[in-house]
Amino acid sequence: MHGRRPPNFDPHDRVVVLGGWFGCARKSLGRYERIYRDDLGYGAVLVSLPSDWREIRDASLRSGPTAMDGRAEKMLDAVGSRRWIFHGFSNGGSFLWEAVLRVLRARLADGAAAGPRPRWPDGTIFDSSPAKYGDIRDFRRAMAATYPPSDLAEFDRLERGAVAAAGECAGARGAARAASFWEGMRTEDAGAPVVPEVLYLFGADDPLTSSRPLLELIRHRQDVRRQHPSLRSPPATERPDAEGSDVEVGRHVGGISWVRFGPPSLHCGHLRTHPDAYVRAVAAFDRRVCAKVTGTRDLDGSNGNGREHLGISKL
Repeated sequence: MHGRRPPNFDPHDRVVVLGGWFGCARKSLGRYERIYRDDLGYGAVLVSLPSDWREIRDASLRSGPTAMDGRAEKMLDAVGSRRWIFHGFSNGGSFLWEAVLRVLRARLADGAAAGPRPRWPDGTIFDSSPAKYGDIRDFRRAMAATYPPSDLAEFDRLERGAVAAAGECAGARGAARAASFWEGMRTEDAGAPVVPEVLYLFGADDPLTSSRPLLELIRHRQDVRRQHPSLRSPPATERPDAEGSDVEVGRHVGGISWVRFGPPSLHCGHLRTHPDAYVRAVAAFDRRVCAKVTGTRDLDGSNGNGREHLGISKL
């Protein structure tokens, strides 16, 4: 994965935003930070950790601006005019991404806004997301069936407040919001000024993020990009080299690719169960991002020498 960077490309100017899952602890994202910092040479890593149960309730029930929009505003302010990508986990990351799209579109539409115009991301990675969701109580039961008790401490800390909203999320209002969320994830390319590279990483038997509806969403997005010239991206010259006996790699279509990890891969735990395949998939994604930015095809995903320029902050 190491070697030359494409010409005229400075990795120190790039930022990755890690959007954690609900209840995610900062230390849980340390390995992801190291991938971007040490292996891929990103100049800065920004971390957003949704940790308030009211954010869960708000994002689960409202289609318009939510508490997540404040996080998105801070994140975009920190990114500034630099090139950046987004790497989100579970629906905590997807709700943040949804808010980012709202804020980005509003800022780009406001030509009189002060400061530099925000840059659309060069790429997005969805890890164990987006997921169709319903009753929070069903979500907790699926969590308990997937993880050992020690891994549920952060969620349990939030659950007292989250369960208070479970009835609402299971009702008509929650069902309508869940449907609008899913449709937004399927149609997010509509009105986008650029076509970012996209990678979906998910488990074959994840009880929280079912692979069947997610694959339907992915193929819908690929079909849209394939059918509409304004949304097409150049054909890929490679597939992620993450294949293995229990790892399935989908075809790269319209700038969208996916990797499905076999058992025993956990929800938001694919890096833990399939570390080599996960890192190779992210590195291949990063090579394609670089290729689009620079017009270069012979990329090898090296990291330059930017470790000393790393900046890490929490939003």
